[in-house]
Amino acid sequence: MKYHNFFKHLQDHKALIGCFIIIIIFIDTVFLLDPHTKLSNSNIIYIDLFIILCFFTFLFFDYRQKKKAFNLFNSNDKPFNKINDSLNHEQSLYFKRLEAITAEKESEVEAILEEQKEHREFISNWVHDVKTPISVMELILETEFSEKQTDTAFSLKEELSRIRDKVERALYFSKLDSFNQDYFIEETDIYKIVRDVVKSNAVSFIKKKIGVSIPQQTVMVYTDKKWLRFIIQQIISNSLKYSPPRGRISLSHEVTPNAFILHVKDTGCGIKNEDIKRIFNKGFTGYNGRIHPSSTGLGLYIAKKLCAKLNLQITAKSKFGDFTIISIQFPKSNNYLNVTKM
Repeated sequence: MKYHNFFKHLQDHKALIGCFIIIIIFIDTVFLLDPHTKLSNSNIIYIDLFIILCFFTFLFFDYRQKKKAFNLFNSNDKPFNKINDSLNHEQSLYFKRLEAITAEKESEVEAILEEQKEHREFISNWVHDVKTPISVMELILETEFSEKQTDTAFSLKEELSRIRDKVERALYFSKLDSFNQDYFIEETDIYKIVRDVVKSNAVSFIKKKIGVSIPQQTVMVYTDKKWLRFIIQQIISNSLKYSPPRGRISLSHEVTPNAFILHVKDTGCGIKNEDIKRIFNKGFTGYNGRIHPSSTGLGLYIAKKLCAKLNLQITAKSKFGDFTIISIQFPKSNNYLNVTKM
């Protein structure tokens, strides 16, 4: 931010300049009308010019002083320690008050950040504590119902899978602000992650008889495996939720000169045109969310945030009542990806 120029400084003092002009006119009028004054018109003009020069010299140095103080204030992380010497008494009072307000607000911000940190730690610990009994229950189900795959077993497994997904969503949502402390970029096979996500949702696929199509390829990109897995999990979870029984989820990709693009297409209910631009907004559920009350509007919001942090682009296109395609774009750079046949 730059300090305003001298002409704007003059505009700030237009009341003072107006008073000065009135005083000059008054003095000149007295000199001209007073018969006892022995000053010639040329001398009066010289006096006026000298006074005007002194006045504008004062305004110029006042401008320089304030500009210097502003630049010192603007160019330092802790400016109050360096600008006091360049201020007059009135300005010092304002800056001392500003310094006190700033210190108070900094204390409030530090307290809020500390509270947020404690909240994130609590959520993280809570999630890890909850995931343990979920895993135990899943193991018990596998053991007890391994021989008898009843509808009850499938329903329990499906509900546990939903609980696990919602718990993980809470964990990743709490970690959004601390993303830079917990990521590792490495070469990653996208379709391997997709297969892992589909496998973890196998119960839902089987129960709804949803078909899935995954290319038998190895596609390598550089990204964070854990965060990418969560993003794909949210997309496939949404596809499962909004796809009718015996629907289909298809994955495909395309390679452009600048990017690799992964497409996830489902034959679900689709998204209305007025909703498509808002599906990544926090808490937005739209028309479909009113049909499915369990929708929270957080899954795609978190996915969008994580994509931005990983330098990925996520987009959506849909035809209501027909299909939805969610696409993730991975940028190419210096042999950024490698696509090979299996």
